[in-house]
This record gives sequence, C-alpha cells and structure tokens, in this order.
Amino acid sequence: MNRFIFVLLLFVNTFLDLSNASDNKNVVYKHSPLLTNDINFIHTTDTHTWLKNKFGVDWGNYYDFLRSFRRGVESKGQDLIVIDTGDKIDGNGIGDATIPKGIMSYEVFNMNMDNYDLLTLGNHELYTESSSTIEYYNTAKNNDKYVCSNVEYLDDGQWTTFGQKYKYFETNVNNRKVLAISFLFDFQRFNTLTRVTPIEKEIQKDWFKKDLLEKFNDENVDILIVFGHLVIQHGQNQELLLLHNTLRKHFQGTVIQYFGGHTHIRDFVSIDDKSTAIQSGRFCETLGFVSINLDHEPSFFRKYVDFTRQSFDYHLKVLKGDKIDWNVKNFISKKIDNLYKILNLENVLGYIPNTYYMNGKPLTSSSNLFNLIRKHVLKLLEKPEGREDIKRIITINTGLIRSDLFEGNFTENTKFQVSPYENKWKYITVPYHFAKHISNYLNTQSSIMNLMALPSISSPKSKPILDMELQYLQKNDDSAFEMKARLPLGPVTCDDFGCDGEDTLHEPLRYYKMPNVVEYSDVINDETEEVDYVYLDFFELEVFKALETMNYNGVIKGTSYDASSVVPLLQKYFNMNEQINMDLETVL
Repeated sequence: MNRFIFVLLLFVNTFLDLSNASDNKNVVYKHSPLLTNDINFIHTTDTHTWLKNKFGVDWGNYYDFLRSFRRGVESKGQDLIVIDTGDKIDGNGIGDATIPKGIMSYEVFNMNMDNYDLLTLGNHELYTESSSTIEYYNTAKNNDKYVCSNVEYLDDGQWTTFGQKYKYFETNVNNRKVLAISFLFDFQRFNTLTRVTPIEKEIQKDWFKKDLLEKFNDENVDILIVFGHLVIQHGQNQELLLLHNTLRKHFQGTVIQYFGGHTHIRDFVSIDDKSTAIQSGRFCETLGFVSINLDHEPSFFRKYVDFTRQSFDYHLKVLKGDKIDWNVKNFISKKIDNLYKILNLENVLGYIPNTYYMNGKPLTSSSNLFNLIRKHVLKLLEKPEGREDIKRIITINTGLIRSDLFEGNFTENTKFQVSPYENKWKYITVPYHFAKHISNYLNTQSSIMNLMALPSISSPKSKPILDMELQYLQKNDDSAFEMKARLPLGPVTCDDFGCDGEDTLHEPLRYYKMPNVVEYSDVINDETEEVDYVYLDFFELEVFKALETMNYNGVIKGTSYDASSVVPLLQKYFNMNEQINMDLETVL
C-alpha cells in the first residue's frame, strides 16, 4: 500500500462546508462506484445535529438510503454494518435551540436506530449533565447496539458502563463472528455524572484482560471492530496505536478495522497488513464506506461518499437498489420539517451578501470570516455601564467558529451553525504595553489549539500535498476543464491509499492556516494607558499565563464583561437595517 505520511489538510475546517451545488444547474457530477465485498461498512461521525445538511438532504433521506443500500448489498450475499462514532449534539438549531440541548434532536436521530448496528458517544455528549443524561437514557441504556468501553455514567448512585463494554455478534448473511469494542479519547472535561478512563488504564482492567482477551481469540473472531471518538491520522493517533499494539499481540491473525472521529476530516490510515482506520468528516456531509475481503490475505477498499442526492441516487443505481422518491417525505423528514417550524429555525434575521470562509480564503481576504469578525463585528460589542470611556482590545479564539457563512439569509438556525457555544466575556485591565502582546503569546501556544472543540490541524507539508492533489485532478484535460468550471465544490483527500477516495469529483478549496486567536483593537497611542483586554472565559487561563510570562506585577484576575456573545454580534452585523447603515457610513 502507498503511504502518504500526511493527510490532506486542505479542508480541516472548510472541506465539508460545501456550497449547495444542487442549486446550480450547470454543475456536472462525476462519480466513482463503491466496491462491495465480503463485509461492508457505512460510517457517520460528528453529526452535531445536522439532521438536515447543507445540501438539503435530511436524516429521513438517509433512512431510505440505508434501507435500500442494505437490501442491495445483502442480495449479493454480502454483509453490511452501519456505525456512528458520536458527537450528536452542538452545531445546529434542531438540537441546540431547545432546553436542554438535544431533547428533540435525539428523537429524530433514534428514528434511524433500526438501520444502525453499532453506536457510541463523543466528547460533546459529556460536557454537561443534561447532555449525558439524555444520551444515556434515550440512546445507550438497554440498547445492545450501544458500546462504550471506557466511559461510565452515575446511574441511580452506581457507576455503570455507558452502554456495553463490548458486543459480540454474527452478521446477518454470512454469519461472520464480530467482536466490537469502543473507546473515547482521553477527554477530561466530563461532567460530574460521568467519568472517562484513559485507554492505557482501561486495558489494564480485569474485564479487558480476563473477560475479553481470555474469552475471544483468532479462532472465534472473524473481524474485530474498534470504533469510537478517536483521532486516527498520523502524528495524532498515539492512543489508537497503543490500543492496536495490545490487541495485535493477542489477535495476531484477525482483521482489525477502526472507525474514528473528532477532528472532522476525511482520512484513511493503513496500520498493518490486516488493519486500517477510517474517519468520515462531519455534519452529515460524509458517509465513510469501507469494504473488506476477509481472505487469508485481506484486501481493503474505501470511499468518502458525499451526503447528497446525487451520490445517493448514483450508488443505489449501481447497486440496483430501490430508488429514493425525493418528492415523498417519510415520517422522519416530516418530523424534521415540523421541528423547523416549531423552533422557528427558518426565521430570517438578516442577509449575508457574500460567502465568508473560515479557511478557504487567507486571513487578509475580504471573504475570510475571521477577517470580517476582527475588522467589523467585534467592535459592535457593547460596553458595560461604567466602562464607556475605556479603550479595549477584544479577542476570540478561532475555534469558537464552527461553520462558513454562505451567501443568503441569516436565519435563526444560522446562529447555532456558526457557533453553538455559550462562552462568557471576561476582561482584565492592564497597561497597553502588556495588553498588546497577549494575543501574540496566545498564537504561539499549542494549548489554545488543544482547547478548541474543533481542533485545528496544520502541517509544513500542506502546500506540497495540495500540489500533488491538483496534479491528480489535472491528469487529463477533461477533468481539468470540469474542475475549473463546472464541478461541485468539495474535498480532494489524499490518504494512505492515494488521492482517489472521493466518490464525487470536486473542485477543491485551498486551505489557509488561521491563527489561534484574532483581535480587534481601538486606536491606542499611549503605551502606559490602562485598557480593557476583553476575552472569552474559555481560554482565560492562557491569558493569565501570557501576563505571567511578561512579568506583569499587577493582580491577575478576570472580571465579567456583561455583553452579547459573538453570535448576536454577527446577527446584528447582518441585520438588513444595520448592514445598510454600516454601508452608508463606509461610503460617507
């Protein structure tokens, strides 16, 4: 197998923020088929309540696709296993507009439960007690499909496995013996009703050593599935490799297939000659597909399927499955439409005149979202009473923003899509000659990146990889022409198997690395002037560390800055009347 040490980092934050190309009648879709085999897998992860995605395809359409796809695969005498690896909440109004979050979106997600074979949780299910409680009682408890080997829940005063430690079953068609285990990465910001044990400690417990390893072996396991909210890409998959080394010592001849998540990218990694790992994007914009020939020398196939009408129709046609009737809404699609109405998610709050990209344009571009925020949005932050005359520097971490902003209506749902977090503003008053250096310090700290809910990944080799992928797309004139003029915008992923993993040929976006934080600053000329350094409580400790490294001798303590969060500021900026007034001010 070819190995590309670095995954394509071209689309870490932007690659799945694809424009709705179906609105453009001139777009040409070129697909490549899925190679089904002895055992096949469909994988979703990091759906974040995007149960109706940017392409207008919803969870009900996915339900119809899975039912038809499974019938088609099984009619060929092959097996299908459908997997989800968590992070079901935070990111879209259908889940985040309710109190508590997810109380309605879980009902919709679980309507697809019959189509799933294995499920688990992600870190977002563990931030708050309410999120964990809903996940546990609505999805995990008494559900033999739900596996989480290293997370526990405090159920009626007793620590209980969040689902099952493992699942052993036989496939529907060929009775393949499957052992499935699931692990969450070493996440430490869990709430008081839950606890996470690091993998290295969990695999030392009796249940793993005695119940699992003594009971199962190469003789009674045809394939070992390890699925969970784990990073798989090279250079960041230390936890996965530690687990794999332990498993491989015991299961020396068994195929081990990993399904990961968390970093929102498409990736496929070769671990050894009998083991690979896939990660399948985010926000219901990717279906990861893997098929395996379970011969003595197994072979693997992977594709990243766009979560679009065009891809669904194409693959069902190739498989000779039942067509989806896009004119008829099933019970899930009707439920989603009803929730949109109940929650007023399509209520128009303003208008976005141009598309603003998180990483698809350089920071200095007028089309870059962070450039818009630092130049035009942050200065709209109202000043609390008593601080009207004090100049300020306002800083946000770029990980706060979750989605590009596309030209069109700014709706109630947009608010949750762009940033679902409820961080509070804090401030510390320091002399300007200290305040002006804080952001520079923050932008040198990897700890800020590690705090981000959506990790930012970069590589010094990202530019050569981009060149390699463009060369791949341009290897014939027809592809080059369509890439430039008429292909849908989307990712081109280079992984350990090459650059042909996309099921749809895309026009690629470049990836531009963003800083950890961006800031707005008032005009301040006096180095000794006392100014308010305003920041989000999410990275307060890092702000304090910055001042400590500068030998600041004053009291280092943050104070609440009573003002709107970033999302209302964006709403205010894109409000039609506000936008007109600002444009007039610019002209005058």
